[in-house]
Amino acid sequence: MMSWKAGMALSFRFRLERRRFYRQVPYLGVALARAVTNLRYGNLFNVVGDWLARLWAVIVKRESKFDVVLTSTRLCLSSMNMGGRMDALMAFFWPWWHRLNDNTQLRQTGLRKSFSPRSLRILSTAWITCGVQATQRMFNSLSIRHKLAVLLGLSAGLGLAISSAITLYSTYIGESQSALRLLRQLAGVTSENMRAALAFRDERSAQTMLDALKTNPNILFASVLDEDGQLLGHYRAASHSEAAAKQHDLELRRMVASHQSSLTSQANTVEQMSESHMYVLQPIFFEDKPIGVLSIVSDKQDMRDKMSRFIFFQVLVSLLTLAILIVLSLRLQRLFTRPIFELIDAMQGVAASKDYSSRAFSSRKDEFNDLHTGFNTMLGEIRDRDLRLSKLATTDTLTGLANRRHAMDTLQSLAIRANRKQEPLGVIILDVDLFKHVNDTYGHPVGDLVLKQIASILQGCSREYDLVGRIGGEEFLILCDGADSGTSSGIAERIRSSVEAARIELEDGRTLQVTVSLGVNSTIPSSVDIESLIKNADEALYRAKQSGRNRIEIGKPC
Repeated sequence: MMSWKAGMALSFRFRLERRRFYRQVPYLGVALARAVTNLRYGNLFNVVGDWLARLWAVIVKRESKFDVVLTSTRLCLSSMNMGGRMDALMAFFWPWWHRLNDNTQLRQTGLRKSFSPRSLRILSTAWITCGVQATQRMFNSLSIRHKLAVLLGLSAGLGLAISSAITLYSTYIGESQSALRLLRQLAGVTSENMRAALAFRDERSAQTMLDALKTNPNILFASVLDEDGQLLGHYRAASHSEAAAKQHDLELRRMVASHQSSLTSQANTVEQMSESHMYVLQPIFFEDKPIGVLSIVSDKQDMRDKMSRFIFFQVLVSLLTLAILIVLSLRLQRLFTRPIFELIDAMQGVAASKDYSSRAFSSRKDEFNDLHTGFNTMLGEIRDRDLRLSKLATTDTLTGLANRRHAMDTLQSLAIRANRKQEPLGVIILDVDLFKHVNDTYGHPVGDLVLKQIASILQGCSREYDLVGRIGGEEFLILCDGADSGTSSGIAERIRSSVEAARIELEDGRTLQVTVSLGVNSTIPSSVDIESLIKNADEALYRAKQSGRNRIEIGKPC
């Protein structure tokens, strides 16, 4: 069985074989980073020029490790401040990569000898911090649909990477066991043929049988030792050097010595796998007694070829699968982001139009429907609140009629329209006769009851589109749009007679009768000044009061 160290050694071997390709990665990354940065963040030629100048100083002047750290950090921070997040990463990586790959002393002595553990910790911390900060800034700048697509893609990629790693490891273990099994079978067949030659110490026959191994190009070295450890014969492949063969012979002898107790049983076969070779020790028995050991050394070229093809196929399939998963993630994110963006559009529409009667509709049955329902409920509450506030701002709280401010604003609007269309506008001002006497005699609650009763009569006697408002304590205003003097006087008389005929029932069973005096002014406004309209109607009301009350007076034309 192959140890985990051998497996790790094989993976390192694959990485070393591709070192020439890996050296080109930083340069390709920098070119891509510059292109992406310029496209995304606009004109950054000045920053890039300064960045390249500093980087050229690092490369040409062969600065020390400490200078490289400072330069990389400075470039990283300056690029991040200017918004170049991709440039920030590559600006930090490139000087260190150049030093790791182009420094002759480092290639000769190795990373551990060139950098102390403290330097490695500082370097690793700087790399991780810079990468995390740049990644966070890039991720925070993305929209929610892109964030969701990235998360789905990363999750799919991580799952695919884990499954691929497990598949590669299991395939490697399987191929290793298969290669050892084939080598063990070959050693078993050869040991059976070797038994007679070893029993009679026939070196020529033993050598002939060993030479037959040349039909297998993967066999590098083989030897037969008798029970005393003497070499009876050996085989060396033509492509295998003599020095390498001696090295294998010494290694096999050490293995035989270390596994001497295991080679005393016919059922035991010693197997071992290194980074580049496989070893099999097959004991040979004659009449149930060990008479020697057959040792075979094979390379792992077939297994490497199979693994290379498998890795290529696995990478190809993984990339295709990842591309499909990315496309699917872009599709799937719409299921989550569409309701959110629909809600955002509805919110922006409401903010722009101030129309709180609009609604956001959703056909979903999940939490997004609850979100839309909550949003609609909030809009309804805001609309109701605005209606209440608007009513409080424009309505008299006692009578429910329009208050003075709303009545004046409406009169201003009606005067402007009447002046533009040259239509008459009727203004009626009403005052309750002897209202102070009512309050003093019956109390203010009865006075409030009288005002409410009169407000109800005013609303019943005026037209549907006329505005009735309370502009003072016992003073009311009726705005009659498009009413000439005759129409306005008719409305005023209807109000006067209705108030006179009304009987207000008090709590103690008594009844109360009140009268009103009215001043009427109907004219086509010659200007948008409403003071003259109010003044003429008020003067007519004063004349009605002076003439005996409970009567109507017509104001002079403006």
